[in-house]
Amino acid sequence: MDLGETSPLDEDELRSLLEDVAHSPPEGARGAQARLAALRALERLDEPPDEEAETVRRLFDDRPDSKLVASDDWHPTGDPWRELDACDTLGKRRRWYCSLAEDGLLKEAQGQRR
Repeated sequence: MDLGETSPLDEDELRSLLEDVAHSPPEGARGAQARLAALRALERLDEPPDEEAETVRRLFDDRPDSKLVASDDWHPTGDPWRELDACDTLGKRRRWYCSLAEDGLLKEAQGQRR
């Protein structure tokens, strides 16, 4: 079965679809669940962007592990440590992030920022 070409929804299209479900959900229990999920998703769309999440997403983009980190890539602490670690490769920084997350230390490391 050929589904043709697809492209991701832009934010306006997503918002429109979520509003349709929120205002006219299907009937029954699943419709109530869909309405609640749509309302929650609409609330998240209206929240300010999460800068920390964006830096983590960018850290795990498609750049090769061997490339040096950029000044705006994720780092658990602020200056001057960020400058000291500017010679890290993306692979090292990615492993560092994963290790902190696995050990449950990520929140503590982020709490030391600035």
